[in-house]
Amino acid sequence: MDMIFHDDTFNFNPEQLRTTGGTGSTPGSVELPPPGYYEVRVVSGGFRMDREDKTVQKLDSKGRPIFAIDRVAILQPAEYEGSFPLFQDLYASGFQPKNWKTGEVLQNAPMVYEFINCLAAIDATAPTNDFHDNCIALGQALAAHPVLTVRLAYKGTDIAYAKAQIAQGVDKNVAYRSAELKSPAFKLPDGGYATSITGPSGELVQAKLVIKDFVRNTPEALSRVTLGPLRAKALV
Repeated sequence: MDMIFHDDTFNFNPEQLRTTGGTGSTPGSVELPPPGYYEVRVVSGGFRMDREDKTVQKLDSKGRPIFAIDRVAILQPAEYEGSFPLFQDLYASGFQPKNWKTGEVLQNAPMVYEFINCLAAIDATAPTNDFHDNCIALGQALAAHPVLTVRLAYKGTDIAYAKAQIAQGVDKNVAYRSAELKSPAFKLPDGGYATSITGPSGELVQAKLVIKDFVRNTPEALSRVTLGPLRAKALV
C-alpha cells in the first residue's frame, strides 16, 4: 500500500521557480574537492528508511517524508571526479528566506522548500503545487541515480566540544549546533581550504561534504554558474 503524504502548510507555486534566480590540505586530511559548483550523480539516495526496519520509510514529527542523499559521484569538472559520502537528509518542511546581508527574515517572500529545489535541479518541469506528488517524484528520482548540478560546501563537527558542553548541562541539540564548523572555518589565508582543522576542543576536526545549494536544471540557471571551486579570495 502506497503511503500518502500531506502537509496543509505546503504553499508552493511552480511559477516561483521561474521568477527566482540561484545563485590545500593538512596532515591526516581526506582528499575532498574544494567548495564550489559541481555536476554530480546521486550514487545512493531516495526516501530515508528506518534504521531498524529498512522496509519502513522514516518520517519527521509531522508525518512528512525525509529524503536521503548518501553518496554522490562528481562528474564535472573531470579533474575532481570521484565518489564521496554525504549522508545528507532533506526535509519536506519549508522555511522563510532571510536577507543574506542583514539576516532579517523576509516575511512576505515565498517559502523556500529545499526538497523542491532538489527536484527542480533534477527536472525543472517536475515540481507541482501538490505536496504528495512532489514527495513521490523526488523519492523516485533520487533512487534512479540522477545527474544534477549543486554547490558543495564543507561541514564538520567537533564531537569532543559538543560532549564537553553536554557534560556542563547544555542541551544536546544546542551543544551540537555550537560544535558545527562550516566552510569559512576551513578557509586558509591564501583563499584555499584545509580539509581538517583544529576545533574549539583542541582536537582535529575533519571536513565532510554537504550540498549547500541546488541549481535548477534549465539552460538559464546553469549558465549562471561556473563548474569548479569557488574563486579563491585571500583573507586580509
